[in-house]
Amino acid sequence: MKRVYIVEYSTLARNRIRETLARLGDCQIVGEAEIANAAVAGVDDLDPDIVITDLLLKDGTGVDVVKRIRARHGPERPLIFVLTNRASPAYRARLSAAGANGLFDKAREYGLLMDELQQVA
Repeated sequence: MKRVYIVEYSTLARNRIRETLARLGDCQIVGEAEIANAAVAGVDDLDPDIVITDLLLKDGTGVDVVKRIRARHGPERPLIFVLTNRASPAYRARLSAAGANGLFDKAREYGLLMDELQQVA
């Protein structure tokens, strides 16, 4: 079972992710955070296999979260996926350079993220 950490400031979005992961089956949510500092600390403490983060957070950005997790944990684990309403080519490039494993648009690519999670889970 894959251990997943969710970083999302919107309660509605967190609930949607949580419900979808429950339907996928082979994923266990080990933690959640609304802010970048709590997310990085939670990932340090809980050692998830997968992190799903939004791009815009209350105290920073998903780019910062990705960079900080990669600096602490290295380039391979955890897998980090960004789910956002701002999936522009510029953000895709920045997040890829920071070490994210993928960027998905919340409105148009949510299903693609879930497909990706099924493949790695």
